[in-house]
Amino acid sequence: MPIWPQQYKHGVETMLPQNSVMFTANPQRVDSPTKFSVYCNSTEVLLSPWDMRINVMENIPPKEGQAQLMVHGSVVMSPVHAKALLQALTQTITLYEEKFGELDVQKILAAQKAMVEAATPVSA
Repeated sequence: MPIWPQQYKHGVETMLPQNSVMFTANPQRVDSPTKFSVYCNSTEVLLSPWDMRINVMENIPPKEGQAQLMVHGSVVMSPVHAKALLQALTQTITLYEEKFGELDVQKILAAQKAMVEAATPVSA
């Protein structure tokens, strides 16, 4: 399914599936009164036969030697929408890497692990 870039009022390029209702109907966006933005550097994906849940979390400083994750909330969607999101994210990451260079996830995870280990007190 092709993904087409769309420009919105803030100049942010958003990738949408070609057969998306948003693409074909081009609806006006209306902000929810509870709209929010949150920083996320950790996620957890859970699934059931009916939906997928993405828990949005943030690594925060360890407390008493214990790593901590602050859970900001969850995004719940149908498996079909999750697959459309995957396709949009895949194309968006490809565009990002073409502009800014390859993202080396293994290198980032190794650095994150080293930071956690450095912050963990060693028992004598």
